[in-house]
Amino acid sequence: MDNSNSLLFPLLRYSLFGRVPSPLLYENCDWERLLAFAECQTVLGLVVDGIEGLPADVRPERSLMMSAIGRVCGIERSNGVAKDVLGSLLAEYRSAGVEPVLMKGLGVGDRYPCPDHRACGDIDLFFARPSDAVKAGTVAQRLSASVDTFYAKHAVFSYKGITVENHCRLCDFSNARFTAMLDDIVSMELSGDLSSFCLRRNIDGITVCELPLTLYAFFLLCHKATHVIEDGLGLRQVCDWAVFLFAEHERIDQDKFARWTSDLRLWPLAHAFGRICVDDLGLPESCLPFRLVRETGNYELLCRQILSGGNFGRLFYRYKGHVGKKEDMLRTMCVKMPRYASLYRLWPDEARWCYWAMLKRGVRRLSGR
Repeated sequence: MDNSNSLLFPLLRYSLFGRVPSPLLYENCDWERLLAFAECQTVLGLVVDGIEGLPADVRPERSLMMSAIGRVCGIERSNGVAKDVLGSLLAEYRSAGVEPVLMKGLGVGDRYPCPDHRACGDIDLFFARPSDAVKAGTVAQRLSASVDTFYAKHAVFSYKGITVENHCRLCDFSNARFTAMLDDIVSMELSGDLSSFCLRRNIDGITVCELPLTLYAFFLLCHKATHVIEDGLGLRQVCDWAVFLFAEHERIDQDKFARWTSDLRLWPLAHAFGRICVDDLGLPESCLPFRLVRETGNYELLCRQILSGGNFGRLFYRYKGHVGKKEDMLRTMCVKMPRYASLYRLWPDEARWCYWAMLKRGVRRLSGR
């Protein structure tokens, strides 16, 4: 780890779990560089909270701190807008006779010590029944002039300036066998009436439906796993898992979690993510839903990918936002195919299928078919 990385984690440990950082670490800190790094990882709000655990004489100079606080105020405003949009969306879907399940985002953020300082992204909604997904698609068409259905797992549209994703499945792996396994897990866990298995959570007066907690914890692992193999992800997503496990570990079925992790062969990534949560972010090891095995090679490989790529690998893909367009397919292949090889040891069964899926998709797109 370089100096920015080693100084970032003590601040996150304080903001997430109250572990006071040593002031000695920050006596000669390059705060401008550290705050820029935190923003790249979309944990600026958490780092600013962490700075409160330091004495005044080692904090950033006033102008730099005020600039950072201004950007955190922007995060707070974005969260406020997202909550307003979520409330409106739920009203639209419920009036159409369908109940969405909130995934990630505001739901996980609500478990943070200071929820509004977690950088918010899209609003992700899951529709557990095929008939509900159809109704949700009709609502999306009514709310937006353009609905992107390029990917089979979700439809994407913009509503009141916020990107919304309507998911018909929790994750879509390149390995079709893993996708079928997860679909079976979801079907078993969500069988019966929606109200019988979904939890209700109040987020600033908005009542939302959430996944059962064991499935939720496993989904968050799957989500991180697919992104780190495919594109990359930032520290915010790892913080999400740590905070979720800290809040809900007593209600997570460890036997189920272990069985599902074995089925999808996720143990190398589970242990690597678990080590970041425990050793770097300060999550009590007892909060993990499995016994942690510290395998240094996988941990260091995962850390390098997260810390060098920025949020969702944007430093690897400077043109991100255009991925999938024909003119960008060749350079996407040039980044992703070596990536799958370099990360193969973290999830061999998925990396192998990612390689062939990208090759077929790239040839098809470049040939104009």
